[in-house]
Amino acid sequence: MEKKERIPALLILSGPTASGKSSLAESLALEYGFPIISADSRQIYRGFDIGTAKPSSSTLSKVHYEMIDILEPYEKFSAGKFARQAAELIYGALKEKRIIIITGGTGFYISALTEGLANIPGIETRIDQKWDRILANQGLPYLQKEIGKLDPRYAAAGDLQNKNRLLRAIKIADQTGQSILDYSPQPFLKPYHPVGYFAIHRDREDLYHRINARVDQMIESGLVEEVRRLLHHRDCPAMNTVGYKELIPYLELKIPLEEAVENIKQHSRNYAKRQMTWLRRNKSWNWIDVKNPQPLREWIDLHTQEG
Repeated sequence: MEKKERIPALLILSGPTASGKSSLAESLALEYGFPIISADSRQIYRGFDIGTAKPSSSTLSKVHYEMIDILEPYEKFSAGKFARQAAELIYGALKEKRIIIITGGTGFYISALTEGLANIPGIETRIDQKWDRILANQGLPYLQKEIGKLDPRYAAAGDLQNKNRLLRAIKIADQTGQSILDYSPQPFLKPYHPVGYFAIHRDREDLYHRINARVDQMIESGLVEEVRRLLHHRDCPAMNTVGYKELIPYLELKIPLEEAVENIKQHSRNYAKRQMTWLRRNKSWNWIDVKNPQPLREWIDLHTQEG
């Protein structure tokens, strides 16, 4: 009988910013020898260290991390590129591992890898500019009316309040004559790939306290100086990051430091809310207490047994 191919099980560990997912992932990696693939859309950039809570050089010397410091600040990245590179690692360099941890707060990266992405064609410049101009002149209500003519299926089932998604659906329909819903997601993982989803739960008051404390610690650790060194990248994708963009007005002498720091805290709390909303939409997540993650350890025990 032909032996079934053994592939690594994937432990997806997520949670809102400052929930403690990185610390838990690193402690598990050290304890069991698991590698970690970072699913963080900002830790991929070199030089963006303090504000992204990037693992320290000491941690990186002990834990096998992937997808950290792989791009210059001016380079663009996408969920599709992340999923493709992560899959190459899973079925390539890391294929002999029993379990691979994938941790980070960028939900779109995680869903792209685990659920796949639709192979939607690129938008022609004339179509792109046409509908951007219409949106600017006519507003969102006009697009909500037009989508009913161009793509009735999306009008009935899509998110008409999400400006970016609505705009993309209209452009696709105008260019191709097809609904964006006609494009089925193409998987990056094999259909029988074992995956465990675990998300860290914290009470809101506790989480917000941790966010505020972490921002204060980042300031004490030299975040202002880090942003000052990176100011020549102010127009790059990487700088559009909470913790960095808020400090630019301070460094340009437009607002006091106290206001910039409070803006970082507020925007971090807002980001955490969006992360929680994304997590709650998917019923696959197992919510765990970071201090006693027993279900997580039971899953690890099950998938580290030789089959």
